[in-house]
Amino acid sequence: IILKALRIHLIRQFQENNVRFKQLLRQVWSPLDSSALIIETNYKRNDKTAGDRPTITLSNNSIQSQPQVLGDIAGHDEQNNTSYQKLWIGSTTLFCLHSDRNAAEYLGLAASAAIAHFAPVLRRELGLFDLSVVDIGKSAAIKEFANTFGVPVTVGWAYIETWTLEQEAPRLRNLTLTSLLQGTRMS
Repeated sequence: IILKALRIHLIRQFQENNVRFKQLLRQVWSPLDSSALIIETNYKRNDKTAGDRPTITLSNNSIQSQPQVLGDIAGHDEQNNTSYQKLWIGSTTLFCLHSDRNAAEYLGLAASAAIAHFAPVLRRELGLFDLSVVDIGKSAAIKEFANTFGVPVTVGWAYIETWTLEQEAPRLRNLTLTSLLQGTRMS
């Protein structure tokens, strides 16, 4: 979901009529010729045209669980139902590709700005705990495409998953390890 949302956001930001990126439109590509910007996920990337045209390819990285409390237990309600909480942390990389090294770097900066400037809105709309540009990598030649340079832009994000397990068997609600060890009757 995050990958697709970032792609849609970038497409909207780099539309020809968006005043914010008019300078980029002139310096990196011309919408009138065959050099139109491609914004795609790595799952749908077309390797035949990606090396010839300015491209932003989005790719998800790993997602890791970050414990917040022991056993992920967030608390109990009045019916003794247990709530749990887990923090998930992940990232998405935007690979900004262009045949000119300077243009690739400029595209990387523009893509990072497009995300950073709207991070509060994206966080709210996607229900994320955090979303921010965490790294703009060094430009490098891309071996897969002749005369193509790339700049990786890493967007970090985090969300909190919360859930509650409700007790189904009323007579087991008050069952505790202490009552088992002491042989106390259950209520």
